[in-house]
Amino acid sequence: MVAEVLDKKIAYFTTSIMNELQAKASRMRHQEAKDLQAWADVSLAMAEKELQSKLDGHSRDLARYANREISQATARAKMAYHATVAALVDDLMAGVAGELTEFAQSPEYMDYLLGRIRAAGVGFAVVILPPGHMHFAEEIEAATGLVVEAGEDDYIGGFMLLTEGRKARLDCTFKAKLEEAGDDPPWQW
Repeated sequence: MVAEVLDKKIAYFTTSIMNELQAKASRMRHQEAKDLQAWADVSLAMAEKELQSKLDGHSRDLARYANREISQATARAKMAYHATVAALVDDLMAGVAGELTEFAQSPEYMDYLLGRIRAAGVGFAVVILPPGHMHFAEEIEAATGLVVEAGEDDYIGGFMLLTEGRKARLDCTFKAKLEEAGDDPPWQW
């Protein structure tokens, strides 16, 4: 019987120690799992923060690149637009110059000249006409009482008025009007 009691005590002691060891092992595993989870959470947060920082940097780089590309494309579009407008203005001015040349050969041209010379007012003594328009000289002299002279270059049509002594000049040539219009086209007003 002593052996039996002793066996029971040894079995009880072994069971108690085993239960205690298992409980301690379970607590340790649980603590290790918690520690491992905490480490994983911190590592994940750090990785997410680093990734977000990199993404923010790349986003800023992409935004700068996109803005630069947009600016360059806008500049190219403006240059193309201005080149197109300049070509259209050149074509328009060439067409207008042709129309003015035709008008300067029409019967209405003399009425235009006399009307504009009279509208300029008094104080002028000389009318300068393009060399090719001197056939109007006698009629202009008779209608206005001004002296008519030939200009040095052909300025499509129109005239210049000079005061006595040639100190002041009024340029009413078609060429001057075209240049003024070309320097300040209506779409810029």
